[in-house]
Amino acid sequence: MCGAATFLTQDNLQVLISDFRIADFRVSHDLSPSYNLRPMQSALISRIDKGQRTLETAQWWLLPHFEPEPKTKLTTFNARDDRLMQGMFRPYFQKHRALFLVDSYFEWKKEGSARVPFRFTVDAGKHFALAGLYSLWRSPNGSDERLTCSVVTTDANDLGKPIHSRMPVILDPSVHDEWLDPHCADARTLLPLLRPFPSDRMVKCQVSSAVNSACHNLPDCIQPVAVWL
Repeated sequence: MCGAATFLTQDNLQVLISDFRIADFRVSHDLSPSYNLRPMQSALISRIDKGQRTLETAQWWLLPHFEPEPKTKLTTFNARDDRLMQGMFRPYFQKHRALFLVDSYFEWKKEGSARVPFRFTVDAGKHFALAGLYSLWRSPNGSDERLTCSVVTTDANDLGKPIHSRMPVILDPSVHDEWLDPHCADARTLLPLLRPFPSDRMVKCQVSSAVNSACHNLPDCIQPVAVWL
């Protein structure tokens, strides 16, 4: 699963806009760093709208279009890759795909009763895109509209397996166009994109237990912990 991430590169938005080829910028320029981004909080996503790549915020907990109220009892912050062609995620997988932008994510290893946090980065700490799905929820009377999202997960790679059996799908920039293409609903094209990311392009590091608190959003969340062997 993926239930926590970071996005710390707001101070260099022009690089972000260039790297992800953003044409429609819909977020504030004074974004605060997210050291401990959690479900139900606002995440940065990119999607195709009116033929252009957007950059906008979305609630990290997908709100299905069929819900009459802006809440759901379903657990939708993650979507398993092996269940995208069935159930409630299918229409979003077919037509509403997004890039979920981060520069690291966390997973926890169970050691007895303790949960030990590890931070995973890609390509020497560069920002990257997770495979995302989005829903543009509208209230029945049309008075409320909310953009919400989910992160697609897959089997963990060799780096992640000792920590957790699942990992978020990390999309190489070379496949961003394919994933975002709203005209492609062919599972034969899309499902092969959802594979474990190469371990040799990633680094994991045990970090401070400060990140265990979902409401704690300070730099000590990413503080490495010295492990003595």
